[in-house]
Amino acid sequence: MIKTHDTISSSGEFELIRRLESIISTSISPEDLVVGLGDDTAVIRQAGTNQGLLITCDIQIEGEHFRLEKLTPYQTGRRAAAVNLSDIAAMGGKPTFALLSLGLDAEMPLQDFDHLVKGIHDQFSQFDTVIIGGNMSKHRSLLIDITLMGTADLNKLLLRKTAQPGDRLYVSGTPGASAAGRIMMQNQKYIDKRWKPLVQKHIQPLPRLKLARHLAAENLASAAIDISDGLVADLYHICEQSNVGARIDQSRLPAFECSREFESLFGQNALETVLYGGEDYELLFTVPSELPDQNLGDVARLTQTPIHEIGSITKTPQIMLYSPEKGNQILTNKGWDHFARRS
Repeated sequence: MIKTHDTISSSGEFELIRRLESIISTSISPEDLVVGLGDDTAVIRQAGTNQGLLITCDIQIEGEHFRLEKLTPYQTGRRAAAVNLSDIAAMGGKPTFALLSLGLDAEMPLQDFDHLVKGIHDQFSQFDTVIIGGNMSKHRSLLIDITLMGTADLNKLLLRKTAQPGDRLYVSGTPGASAAGRIMMQNQKYIDKRWKPLVQKHIQPLPRLKLARHLAAENLASAAIDISDGLVADLYHICEQSNVGARIDQSRLPAFECSREFESLFGQNALETVLYGGEDYELLFTVPSELPDQNLGDVARLTQTPIHEIGSITKTPQIMLYSPEKGNQILTNKGWDHFARRS
């Protein structure tokens, strides 16, 4: 029951998604809709084929997702494109075409506009993706809204809902690195060259398209998602969609660079940052327990991507963190929420 004083900020992003689903669930789904709400992209069957059209969109707003005093227009453009590409990666797809809509301050220098668009173009071009249209409008701050399309074999889609108890849990790269870089940027302490790799991971995330496509093509992964809201928050999406739980082994979590110095200088818990930091755009995926280690090792070498086994999928619908010192601890579902109140 809705109370008259309930607001979006008091409910949160995921409650909004649930409410959206309940409102539109009475709509008749098109016959060729393979994947609708609840995954990284929508998937539509291309008529008469076994190929799927992937469609996703993402909005980046100045002051909410980025600050131009911290990023150059070029960096901002590349980052906005990378975020969208990561959604296509999470499905094991190949990006193809993009629509670009921009909300622009009328006083924005033309040189900044050129650099922004070049950043978007360069990031998409790296993955053979073409901007084919869009829209522009006046806006009080910079707004970047991208709709991205891609393709995938419907028999080889990576989905959130297909994890099974006993599956092993893997993650690419170093979760927490982007959040650590963001905190360093906010505190103006990232000038030291030791911090530059972390700051770079926040400024320029690397969508794991090559890794995901190999996992999908060779049927190695049973489920996948990209890490945008945080490792635990996005693992919850897999568990909820698959009706399973997970157990993370703390000793197997990869530590980001200079994590001890990060804790002492910035007063942040490195483990919390790894679990809940968000904006990594790394690939979190599960594989069947019987899959030989060599198969994943071959893919890691071929794609030049570090991957780490960090736990397993369980029957009990909760996420646990195991360490020898504390045993099993239940992890709460917290991470980035666009509508949370912030000071």
